[in-house]
Amino acid sequence: MTIEEIIINHGIEVQFLKTELSNEKKRCEQYEQAYDQLQRQVQELLRNRFGKKSERFIDPENNQLDLFQDNATLFVSAGSAGLIIEDEATTPVRSCKKKTSSKKELPRRIEIIHVNDKDKICSCGACKTIIRYEIKELLHYQPAVFEILEQRREVAACPKGCDGEIITAPAPLQVLP
Repeated sequence: MTIEEIIINHGIEVQFLKTELSNEKKRCEQYEQAYDQLQRQVQELLRNRFGKKSERFIDPENNQLDLFQDNATLFVSAGSAGLIIEDEATTPVRSCKKKTSSKKELPRRIEIIHVNDKDKICSCGACKTIIRYEIKELLHYQPAVFEILEQRREVAACPKGCDGEIITAPAPLQVLP
């Protein structure tokens, strides 16, 4: 082989290697694009699964802005890969709801449960007088109205102090104890 043939063979090999290199570069670019696309899909799936469930998300690829902006301020800056949109929205501070179970603020309805007339007569023949009330407070709920139902059962005893028993009015039946 002469030097000219060797140079021609090397030129052909160089040309072949250049075309092979360009083909490999194209394949590498295709792999990078497929990898980037898969990364975007994974990020979108993760955002859909674990991210915020609000409509305020701005997709940086589409550069589409929210139509109903209220507190959001947008900063648009030119980046190396196109426009980058940053959203700085302030979230309102949430306060805990206070429990309003104060019995003093609710309206009160007093219901007096009387002792039977036949039980008010003592065995000695005297009429028993009311000495006190047994008080039981119940929370009564009507739609959009809370009130306290205070039941006062009369307790009667003989005013003469004889050995007659003390009688208490029977409690009305309740659905729950």
